[in-house]
Amino acid sequence: MNGNTTMRWAMLGLVVVVGLAASGCEEINHGGSSLGGNPKGNYSILLYLHKNPDLHIKNADDHLKQAKEATNWDDLFVIHEENHSGLYWGHFSTKANAQRRVDRARAFKTKVGAAVFGKAMAIRLPDKDPKGPEEWKLANAPKNAYYTVVVAVFFDIPSQDYFGRKRRAVELCGKLRQQGKEAYYYHSPAKSGVTLGAFPKSAMETRKVQIRHPQSKSPSFIDKKIILSQEMDRLLQEYSPLLVCGNTDATKEYDFQKKKFVSKMRKAYATEIPGRKEKSAKPRKTRPASPQRPVGKPIRQHRSWR
Repeated sequence: MNGNTTMRWAMLGLVVVVGLAASGCEEINHGGSSLGGNPKGNYSILLYLHKNPDLHIKNADDHLKQAKEATNWDDLFVIHEENHSGLYWGHFSTKANAQRRVDRARAFKTKVGAAVFGKAMAIRLPDKDPKGPEEWKLANAPKNAYYTVVVAVFFDIPSQDYFGRKRRAVELCGKLRQQGKEAYYYHSPAKSGVTLGAFPKSAMETRKVQIRHPQSKSPSFIDKKIILSQEMDRLLQEYSPLLVCGNTDATKEYDFQKKKFVSKMRKAYATEIPGRKEKSAKPRKTRPASPQRPVGKPIRQHRSWR
């Protein structure tokens, strides 16, 4: 990360730490007084964590239905994150109040005697969803825009007591707007993000690019997005590396030349604005072909055909 990147993000009041923890995000200024809080209570009991990257949302929703039938407990709910979903029980004003019910959760057993909530723990809940001005929402970017540049993403990580992804995204978007930037924010079920710029479809194009296998050296062709907009390219360079929960994020990639894994910083990236997919062209309506008159003399049928 160059000095300009450090200075730019520092001016926005973000903590920038090279080398993000492998688990996702390091804890950043998450004291209780700085969070918006949950109107029902800031703490709950995490009963079970579903970690399957592809099925955690469905599994957690199914688990919620089963838990309601098996326990008859009130205030059971789930929270979906990027790669996991949690099953929670209750809302409490303090962590100590939640802790008093943890033993009851751990002691619960199913009809076959399984202690399914044996690892239950008291944990802080995410903030109440903040709302920025309508024009800040990525969905409200100019209608002729097709691409934008993602410069920061935020997650809630219960295991690290890190919450407030939505608030942090809205706040960063506001700070960038104060600097005169065309910034937007978005919330998905598991993460929040901040983007810069709104570009037409002509800002990028897809080309066939030849690549070679790193070991066999055999050539092949792949589709690759080529940036044509100078402004988009400038943003990608100026706002890299990508910020993840206010930190830079290093990923491990295998270097075939060095024959070892190396750390590479995740970069800001261009992405399609949701809902801006091109509609497929409707087929043109054509009139049914009129029957043609037979050409030449008709074939005389043989008697055996009649």
